[in-house]
Amino acid sequence: MARFPLFDVHTTGRSPRTTAQTHINVYANLEPQGDRAQMHWHSRAGLENFSTVIEAHPSRGMLGVENYLYTVHEDQFYRVNLAGTVENKGTLNTTVGRVDMASNGAEILVVDGSDTGYLYTIATDTFESLDECEFPKDPGAVTVDFEGGHFIVSLEESGEFRISGLYNGKDWPALDFATAEGFPDNLVRVIVEKAEVILFGNQSTEFWQNVGNVDFPYQRVRGGAFEYGLAARWSVADVSKTVMFLASNRTGQVQVVRLQNYQAVPVSSPDVDRLINDYDVVSDATGLGYTYDGHDFYQINFPSAGKSWLFDNNTGMWTQLQYGTAGARHRAEISTKFGNDLVLSDYESGVIYKQDATVYADDGVLFAREMQSRHVHFEDEVSISQLWVDFEPGVGLATGQGDDPQCMLSVSRDGGHTFGPERWTPIGKRGRFRTRAIWRRLGRAYDFVFRIRVAAPVKMVLTNSNYVQAQ
Repeated sequence: MARFPLFDVHTTGRSPRTTAQTHINVYANLEPQGDRAQMHWHSRAGLENFSTVIEAHPSRGMLGVENYLYTVHEDQFYRVNLAGTVENKGTLNTTVGRVDMASNGAEILVVDGSDTGYLYTIATDTFESLDECEFPKDPGAVTVDFEGGHFIVSLEESGEFRISGLYNGKDWPALDFATAEGFPDNLVRVIVEKAEVILFGNQSTEFWQNVGNVDFPYQRVRGGAFEYGLAARWSVADVSKTVMFLASNRTGQVQVVRLQNYQAVPVSSPDVDRLINDYDVVSDATGLGYTYDGHDFYQINFPSAGKSWLFDNNTGMWTQLQYGTAGARHRAEISTKFGNDLVLSDYESGVIYKQDATVYADDGVLFAREMQSRHVHFEDEVSISQLWVDFEPGVGLATGQGDDPQCMLSVSRDGGHTFGPERWTPIGKRGRFRTRAIWRRLGRAYDFVFRIRVAAPVKMVLTNSNYVQAQ
């Protein structure tokens, strides 16, 4: 019997003859000092319903400020407390499209691209339209962030950004503006990271710093510009100590990149790039970042394509995120932290979720974990009489669905082009720690690919200690 490392972090290639590997709803842990296996795979976290704001209307934008969550659904601005209780605080003039929000600690500024902004004052619990002040109009503000006492907004179809007075969302001095000037393109989004203002254009990105000038406090960082634009406004996400987004280069190719020393460093492999660039629409992509189980993740959704992908900054691995068992996109659309929790909005309903590592369902809907192996190939045709995949055994539930969890195996004997019917084997009832997931008599070929799938609502841990017996 030979030991084969069936799984690693690679993703399906342009041809299954090069690599046929896929990962769905799993992530990898690397442990160089692991005594049984240095690489093992785990289920992604499930989603639990924390609160429902409006059943039929998804969040247009969310922001956590201390122990409250602020969210916009349809044309209403809501506050949600740590118990999930929802309070309506005001009305916007628009009903669709994403909004952006930022806080200066005392106020929350909401922008939606219209000819007004909206200000919520925390101490007085008041929500008001900024119609009567010099807030930017024609074009309106589409994105906002906060730095050094100032709200900073980017304007629609313009290279211009404007700043508020110090800690005053109603004060917008007419001369306190500047233009992203490194390249002649329009601004798409403004964000603040590590006290620097990042201005994303549709063809370029540049950095500005607060240098404390009396007339206008910000100036462009010398050498802090590059020719990668933002391909999707809402794909930007803060991922631990960096920023990631869907970028467009000068040739029109889109890639997922992270910022590093004033440069855009691609993290999507050529194979992932090919998959993304084959989507008909990418401009509606949305991104979110979070840390889970010590891993820094970037999730990117492609609504028009109905696909979701997850990048692990720790291992460089890409996995597909799927809802249910039929391949639908992941439910999460927007994320923010409030209190000690990360919350995520649903992309088509008013549900707000929390992640739960012990739940293998999304709001009660089970999801499958699936992996497709490397090629197991030989010079001549052989028969595989036995395959053992090393799961953590004995994970079954006490009763109900999952009391006798099974793993489903499909075998390809033509290098990953087609797969045979599923064959089931147990991975261990509760406490059955000596169970082995074994399949026998898997046929004859010279190039095998194995697909395993677990849909039971149980813990799944899989190591790279796998054995194949061939003859």
